[in-house]
Amino acid sequence: MTTPGPDETPLIISCTEPVAGSAERRAPLTVRTAGEARIVGRDVQAWSGQLGSYGMGGYGFFGLRLAQTANFPAEWLILTLFAADNWLLLDGQWVAAHPALWTVQRPLTADFGGDESWDDLSARIVGARLVAATITDTAARFMLRQGSTGALLEVPAEAALLPPFGGTGEPRHWNPRESLRDAWVLSESGDLH
Repeated sequence: MTTPGPDETPLIISCTEPVAGSAERRAPLTVRTAGEARIVGRDVQAWSGQLGSYGMGGYGFFGLRLAQTANFPAEWLILTLFAADNWLLLDGQWVAAHPALWTVQRPLTADFGGDESWDDLSARIVGARLVAATITDTAARFMLRQGSTGALLEVPAEAALLPPFGGTGEPRHWNPRESLRDAWVLSESGDLH
């Protein structure tokens, strides 16, 4: 048996969601299956960096709550990576990062209590319309528009733009055997386990 190299460590967390009106659970719908057209043209009602649970804690999935349309229910668009907000940029700025990295760049959000909590993200994305989306195997780009102001939320293809892993300080690398088209999922409840 060979040990995977640093670029081959699995990053996508496999999860399930409840089936409405049942005790059953199922895998959420991936963007690969649903297609980007399902999410474009929808308003962002909320966001969370605390989605996903393994029973005793959370994975820290990042999600955008998308408004209902004539064709689709209100649902969460969720990035199923551990501490997913650390994989995201908004207009080139880190959405979140480990506190040890705040001297390198102040992220848009922090939730560690007191002076170590802030939210400079909500005003820029809540109420915005998702006007374009491109998700490939190694990158994801979401163009948001609120009035005349646009913003780019992305998992960049160049992982060097992201904060290093907080615990180790190691740079982030995408696993070439995985695809972001499978890491982004849709869930009505956002209750992923």
